[in-house]
Amino acid sequence: MAYKKTKDEDDFLSTARERFKNVSEAESEIRKNFASDLSFYDGDQWPSDIKAMREMRGNQRPCLVINRLPQFVHQITNNIRQNKPAPNVSPVDDGGDKETAEIFQGIIRHIERQSKADIARSYASFYQVVCGRGYYRIETKFADPKSFDQEIFITRIKNPACVYFDPKCLQPDYSDARYAFIVHDVSREEYERRFPDAEEYSAEDLRSIGDSATWWMTDNDQIRIAEYFTRTLETVTIALLQDGTVLPLEEVPEGAVVVKQRSTEVPVVNWCTINGCEVLEEEEWPGQWIPIIPVLGEEYDINGKTQLLGMVRHSKDPQRMLNYWESCKTEAIALAPRAPFLVAEGQTENHEEEWAQANSRNYPYLIYKATTVSGHPVPPPQRQVYEPPIQAITAAEMGAIENMKAATGIYDASLGNRSNETSGIGIRQRQIQGDVANFHFVDNLTTAITHEGRILVDLIPHIYDRPGRVMRIIGEDGTEQSVPVNTRFQKRQNGALVTDQMQFDPQQITKIYDLSAGRYDVAVAVGPSYATKRQESAESMMQFAQVAPELVPRYADLLVTAMDWPGADAIADRIRPPDIPKEGEPPIPPQAQAAMQQMQAQNQELQQAVQQAQEIIRTQKLQIDSAERMQMRDLESKQMLAEMKAQTDIMRDAGKIHSDVLQTDQKVESQESIAQLNAETKITAEQMKLGAKKEAARPPLEAFEND
Repeated sequence: MAYKKTKDEDDFLSTARERFKNVSEAESEIRKNFASDLSFYDGDQWPSDIKAMREMRGNQRPCLVINRLPQFVHQITNNIRQNKPAPNVSPVDDGGDKETAEIFQGIIRHIERQSKADIARSYASFYQVVCGRGYYRIETKFADPKSFDQEIFITRIKNPACVYFDPKCLQPDYSDARYAFIVHDVSREEYERRFPDAEEYSAEDLRSIGDSATWWMTDNDQIRIAEYFTRTLETVTIALLQDGTVLPLEEVPEGAVVVKQRSTEVPVVNWCTINGCEVLEEEEWPGQWIPIIPVLGEEYDINGKTQLLGMVRHSKDPQRMLNYWESCKTEAIALAPRAPFLVAEGQTENHEEEWAQANSRNYPYLIYKATTVSGHPVPPPQRQVYEPPIQAITAAEMGAIENMKAATGIYDASLGNRSNETSGIGIRQRQIQGDVANFHFVDNLTTAITHEGRILVDLIPHIYDRPGRVMRIIGEDGTEQSVPVNTRFQKRQNGALVTDQMQFDPQQITKIYDLSAGRYDVAVAVGPSYATKRQESAESMMQFAQVAPELVPRYADLLVTAMDWPGADAIADRIRPPDIPKEGEPPIPPQAQAAMQQMQAQNQELQQAVQQAQEIIRTQKLQIDSAERMQMRDLESKQMLAEMKAQTDIMRDAGKIHSDVLQTDQKVESQESIAQLNAETKITAEQMKLGAKKEAARPPLEAFEND
C-alpha cells in the first residue's frame, strides 16, 4: 500500500533530504580526513600499497607500528579531565538576582552529576584532539515513568560522524545553525517496535526518491532514521504594559494599558524523527537553540572551504618516519645472518631447492659443484656479509621522534622524560610551553561549555516549571540542599520547608526563586577541581594564621572545613563564632542579634572581672612568694654561718693535732740521730784502738833494711 503524504509533509521531507545532501557534499572532505585521522590514530599507519608490497609473498618485510600518538593525545585530554571547565551563572538585568543565579548554578550541577556530564565532555574532547571535531547533546526525559516532571540530561554522542550540521554556520559554537541531523541505524525489528504505525518501504520505493536513497538505506537489514532539528525565526509582536511587563500582543489582558509595541523575531526549534520518506515523531523543543554541542579542534577557512583538524593531522609523517626506521632497524638486525650467497653459474645444479631454502631452513650440509657450466674450477659459494648501519638508523629514528614533539608542541618535560632543564622552575616553564602550544583545544572546549550553559539556563525554566517543585541544589563543595522553585516558601531552623502561606511565620524570611524571571549569563571557569582548590585554600589560611594569629577565631571554622579530616564539618559547627550563621541557614533575627550582643557585653564584663581577680591573686601570690623567699634566704644564711664555724673548729683542732704530731716526730728523729751518732762514735773509737794495736805489733823498719 502506497503511503499518502500531505503536501506540507512532502515539502518538509523534500527539504530535509535536500539539506542532508547539501551537508554531505559540503563536508565530504572534512569527513574523509576525519576518518583518515581516526584510523591513523587507531594504528592503520602504513599506506596500503606500500604495506602490500612489503608483505607480498617472498618478500615478507616487517611493517611495524610504534604508535606514540596516544601518549601525546592523552597529555591534552587528561589535562582537560584534571582541570574540568564548569559553567558559572550570573544575573545580567534587574529581573535577576544573585541568589536565583546560585539556584541556577546548583541545578546545573545537579544535571551534571546525574548525567555524568564529565564523560560526555571528555568523550567529545577526545575526538576534538584526535580528529578535529566531537559532539555531545542535551536531552529531556521524564523523571519517573509515573510522573509528568521532566529532567535534563547531558549525554554523549558516541559516533561524531553521525552528526550533520548546517554548513553555513558562522559561530564557533554553531549557535546560529538552522538545522542539524543525528543519524541512527536501527534493525528492522527495533524499527517496528518503536514505530509500529509506520509504513515499510522497500529499496525500490527508496530509489524512487532519487539520489537521496543512498543516504537513508543501509545493508544488513538496517534502516536509517534521523533526528532532524530545525530552527526558524518567527515574527511576533510584543507589547510593553504600563507596569513594565512585556507580553506577546495576543496575550495582553483585556483592559491593560499598552505603552508601546514592536515586532521581533523569536527563534523556534522543532524536533522530529524521519526515515527519509515519513515523519515518525514530532514535537516542539522548548529551548531556542538546537541542543547539540560541537567541540571543535583547529578551524580555519581556505577559499571558502572549512578545515577542521586535530593533533593527528600534522603528526602523520613523523609517525610514519618512526615506523619506517623501526622496521628498517628490525629488518637489518633480524636479516643480518641471512645474507645472500654468491654462487657461480651451475654450482647449484640439481640442488636448487636446498640452496633456495638455505636462509629459512637449517641444513646440516649443502652440496655444490666445484666447476661452472663451462668446466672451470671455482671456490665454494660465499655469503655476502655486511654490517647493518644501526647507528645511522637510530639517529634517524631519534630525528623522527623530535619531529613528532615539534608537530604536537609537547616536549620531554610534559611527557615525564628527562630533559636539559634541571630546576623545578625550568621544568615547569617547559610544561607551560606545552600547555600553551595546545591551549586552543581547551579554549574551544570552554566555548562549547559556555554554549551548553546558555542552553541549560534557557531550558531550565521550561522543564522545571511546576510551582513548588523541590529541586536538589548542589554547591561548589558538593553539599546538597533542597529548595522549592517558582513558589514562595520559608525554611525552618530544623530544615523543614513550608510552602503553604497559611503556615508562614511572620518573623521568618519568605523567599521565592522564580526561574522564569530575569536574564542570566554564563561564563566558564577553567581550573583545578574543588578538592584541589580546597587544599590550596587551607594552606593559604594556615599561612595567614601565622601572620595574624589574633584573627584565627573569626575563621577557624572555615579552616577546619577546608581540611580533609573525618568529622571536620562537626568540628567546624562547634567552633563557629556564635554571631555567624551556618551556610544555608536564615540570618539571625534582629532581636536575637541584640540579645546576643547584650550577652557578649556581659561576657566581656565577666571576663574583665575574672582578669582583675586573676591579677589580684597573682599580686598576692608574688608577695607571699617574696616573703617565703626572704625567710628561706635567712635560714640559708644562718645555716651557712654554722657550717663555716664548725669547719673552722674542725680545722683548728686538726691544726693542733698536726702540730703535736710534728713535735713528736721531731723528738723521735732527734733521739734516733743521737743514738746513731753515739753508735758511729763508738765504732770509730774501736777502729782506732784496733789500728794502734796493729801498728805496735809491726817489726821495726831497720830490721827489714838489714835483711
